Amino acid sequence: MSFLCCQSVIAKGAFHWIAIPLLIGIFATVASIQHMSFPLYFVANAFFLIAVLMMIFFRDPPRAIGKGIVSPADGKVLKVDHKSGELSIFMNIHNVHVNRAPIEGKVVEVERFPGGHSPAYSEKARKNERVEITIMSRLGPMKVIQIAGLVARRIVPYVRHGMYLQKGQRIGMIVFGSGVTVEMPDRVRIIVKEGQKVRAGETSVGEVVHDLD
Repeated sequence: MSFLCCQSVIAKGAFHWIAIPLLIGIFATVASIQHMSFPLYFVANAFFLIAVLMMIFFRDPPRAIGKGIVSPADGKVLKVDHKSGELSIFMNIHNVHVNRAPIEGKVVEVERFPGGHSPAYSEKARKNERVEITIMSRLGPMKVIQIAGLVARRIVPYVRHGMYLQKGQRIGMIVFGSGVTVEMPDRVRIIVKEGQKVRAGETSVGEVVHDLD
């Protein structure tokens, strides 16, 4: 049964991205009134626009959690490898940047790896800066890899070792999007196709295989 998970509007860790241009806009507005300055009025409106754009970029809407294994990210399916159980999703700048747990389980490892900032859709992306979150589920370990990209330069994990996660729970954010890869356990069959659009927490991307050959 699906449900709305964790009511929220703005992503955790994004407050300063919105507050700074908003405050600058307020100060510039006050200064433009005091000095009757059109350039300052223009600057104020420019920063207000930036604040609005930041609110859009860092939106974090509630989601009705889907069945089976759910997508950890909004975006487009970039790669499906049925043999290895690997699913890669490309997050564009207009997608929601918050990532969610694809399955219920306990966080057994959170590791950050330094690296480059190649485009998330390129073969070199696996060597980019990344955060790997391993969830021990009833089906076995499942790894969610948050990958920084050309524009995205900061990964903000929300989880730590030992936390127990519900399916669809927020696990982190990649600032301005990039890519997320999931390594599925052997008992999971990937049911989405390359090029398909998915939504974090809502879209079912895998199903449990009960009868293994």
